[in-house]
Amino acid sequence: MRTLLVLSLLIPIVLQLCIVFLLFRRKLQNRFFWFTIYSFYILLEATARLVVSGNEHLYFETYWFSSLLDLALEAVAIWESFRGVLWLESKQRWFHVLFWVSIGLVLGYVGLRAYFFPPQGATRVEQIILDLEIAKDYLIAALGLLYFGLVRFFKVIGHQRESSVIWGFGADAVFAILGYSFRSTFGTRFFFLTGLLPAIGYIVAELAWTRDLLREEQKVPEPEISLEELAVAMKYYTQLLYKYLGKEVKE
Repeated sequence: MRTLLVLSLLIPIVLQLCIVFLLFRRKLQNRFFWFTIYSFYILLEATARLVVSGNEHLYFETYWFSSLLDLALEAVAIWESFRGVLWLESKQRWFHVLFWVSIGLVLGYVGLRAYFFPPQGATRVEQIILDLEIAKDYLIAALGLLYFGLVRFFKVIGHQRESSVIWGFGADAVFAILGYSFRSTFGTRFFFLTGLLPAIGYIVAELAWTRDLLREEQKVPEPEISLEELAVAMKYYTQLLYKYLGKEVKE
């Protein structure tokens, strides 16, 4: 068990080092500012947990309290990529309705779950942090479905890096939710599996990010039309954009 704990901390550290290195090598640290900050924090967090992993009490204290900033940075890193691709849609009223209704439904479900099935064997502070972590994972899974659904519906192009970030966080969230579900259904009978699934999920996320950063970003194909045709097309789509935004069309 001790060996698995060390490996579950050591492997993410190695992969996170690769991710940070590749972010700077690809010069993506400004484009993905919050994801870069998040990656640095996770690197420090995993290192701190590895250092204290030999002391069970100190390890769990470090785990619980380091998770708070983890939650906040993960949220802004996801929103950074989400809005980077769907920036136009995010300005529309229907998007705000869909976005907040989705969040409301998820938070309602998680709130009822926390009320009727509270975490056992945890202090009040630990219960709050765990409830926040569960809510975070369900929200990320829901936002991931919303994001990929909208990207597919609007046929958005040029989103390889952003989609990789959101896919990785989504995979991590799904594995964590599976862990919670196994724990709720079977109790401690599969304690080994329920504890291992979140660690596997994050390693899957890191592998996805590393794989994407190792690949060249796909170029958006240039249209094979003349400058005159391009000017006419731009004027047409500009008029559509103004109408879409509810503004007066400028001649």
